[in-house]
Amino acid sequence: MARKPSLWRQIWPEFAAVAGLCVVLAVLASCVSLIPKPIGLPYPPGYVAPQTPGLSKSPMLANVPRTPIQRTLLASPAPNVTLLADFGSGPRDGEFLYESSGNGMLTLLQAYGATNVFPVWLDTNRPHLLAITSFVNWPVPGILTCILDTNTMLTYCVTNLYYESAPAYFFYCPTNCQSIALFQTMNGLQLVGWGAAGVVYQIQSSTDLTSWSNNATVMGTNGPYQVRVDGSQPQTFWRTSSP
Repeated sequence: MARKPSLWRQIWPEFAAVAGLCVVLAVLASCVSLIPKPIGLPYPPGYVAPQTPGLSKSPMLANVPRTPIQRTLLASPAPNVTLLADFGSGPRDGEFLYESSGNGMLTLLQAYGATNVFPVWLDTNRPHLLAITSFVNWPVPGILTCILDTNTMLTYCVTNLYYESAPAYFFYCPTNCQSIALFQTMNGLQLVGWGAAGVVYQIQSSTDLTSWSNNATVMGTNGPYQVRVDGSQPQTFWRTSSP
């Protein structure tokens, strides 16, 4: 009577096949691990990594990169005019740059710290009358505001002293400017313009735009000129002419 084969002998072919398959899978897994992982996209700061399904955050929203905020700073035009004014070494908190209109009113253009150099951008199509003032504004002993300190029973009186100096005036006429301008100044009405070198300009006035009278003659120096004119008439038109 033949002996019945043992259980091990019955199943060892299947076991060997399964073991071989595991070895093959292990080799394949080791090869895959050697492949470098792709580098992530350069998402902007604030990108949320994909979330595991089932968490509170939506995986769909998490997979979408947030749009970066892009900002562009436009460079300001470089100042085309730099004024110099020496206010001395006395105490001051800063300076104001004004532009004077034709009626003598001042409009603030720019404020500066304590300085003697004033870069500013100005329209190059017309002459300008500018004024620079220095100001101080600091606490000094006074009698306007009094505070009683109940701990020491002392009274402190303090106020702010604000003082703005008399203006320093500047005429600015852009190079080869075709326009003239009238400015009311402390020295009367001034006509400002630009004169080419060697050209003689007649400053003329009229009350009706029909009859013109010569008021002054200017020799151009390839630079700005200013002429004091009569501003006593209620309405006067001005022009310059050259041969």
